[in-house]
Formats: sequence, C-alpha cells, structure tokens
Amino acid sequence: MINRRDVRVLLRQPLLALRTEMADPFATLLATKTEWENREFTPPAPENDREVWLRETFFPGPENLVGSNTLQLNGYIQYDVFTPAGSGTKRGDEIAQVIANKYPCAKGLVNEDATPRVSLSILNTDVTSAIKEGVWRMLPVHVTFIAFGVNVP
Repeated sequence: MINRRDVRVLLRQPLLALRTEMADPFATLLATKTEWENREFTPPAPENDREVWLRETFFPGPENLVGSNTLQLNGYIQYDVFTPAGSGTKRGDEIAQVIANKYPCAKGLVNEDATPRVSLSILNTDVTSAIKEGVWRMLPVHVTFIAFGVNVP
C-alpha cells in the first residue's frame, strides 16, 4: 500500500517552497491562514476586502497493481483560494495563479525515505471557475497527479 501521507508530503513541497521564495503576505498566508488536510482550523472572518485564506483537500483514487512490486495511485489535491465575496477577483486570481505555477506538468518528485519508495508526477494543473461559498469567493486550483509505490512488499 502507498502511504497517503508520503504522497501529501510530496505534493506540499512546491507550495511550501513559496514561504521562502516570497516574502509576506504569502509566507503568513501559508503559516497561519491555511486549512491543511487533517488539521484543525477556523477560517478568519472577512473583516476587510484584503482577507485571504487557503484550504487544502486531498482526493486519492484507488491503488492499482501495475507491475511486479509496483502500485499506482492517481488522484488530485485541491487548493481553494478564499477571498471575501464582492471584493473583486484580482487578488484571489493572482494567488491561485502563483500556486498553479508551482506545479508544472511532469515534474518528478521522489521520496526515497518512504517505504515503499514513492515517485510522483504532476499530470495537470488547472485553475477552475470561482464559486461563491457563503461570504467567500472560492477559486479552486486542481493539481492532478500519478504516484507509484516501488518495491512494494
């Protein structure tokens, strides 16, 4: 079985690199205003039209045996960019595009320490249409991946 945690760790690497590549406000956004999968989080109140937060959701598919001792896992991770509804689209669109640009297609990510070793490639990255969710405008960024667990016991 491919450890889903190992896959999530690999998928987060490009996004977390933005903490050091871009100064505030993006570093603060990732550090304090991101609802990471399986972590407790309370979204901020939309006190001003500059408020932004992110939500991560991991959607793994079923595993398939594709060769001797090799498992394949397809799925996607979604980063939702939230901005106050009615505050315009520019800020949310810019942040979504920055995130999407961190996930170029076919970029190989490998976790040699995982058991089994996990190799992951990005198949597609897409910023989809905005959706109104309560008092927020949500702009989803889909990152579709394929992962292989090599030397599965």
